[in-house]
Amino acid sequence: MASITEIAEKFFVACDEEQGWEGCKAYCKPDATFSVQAEPLADIENLEQYTEWMKGLFTILPDLPLASAGGADCTR
Repeated sequence: MASITEIAEKFFVACDEEQGWEGCKAYCKPDATFSVQAEPLADIENLEQYTEWMKGLFTILPDLPLASAGGADCTR
C-alpha cells in the first residue's frame, strides 16, 4: 500500500504535468475540498476546480517550475 506521501507526490506530478482532474482524480476523494488565501483562487472550492485551474495556468506559463515538495516521511 502506498504511503500518503507517495500518493501526494503522484497527485502533484499529475497536476504539474497539466493532466487536470482526469489525471489527478485517482489520488483524491471525488468531493475533496480546497481552500487558499490567495485572491486569484478565491472562487476555487474543490480539488477538481483547482486541478483544472492549474491546467489552464500552464497554458499561460508553460515553464513554471515546481519549487519544492515534502511530507512527513519525505527525506528530500
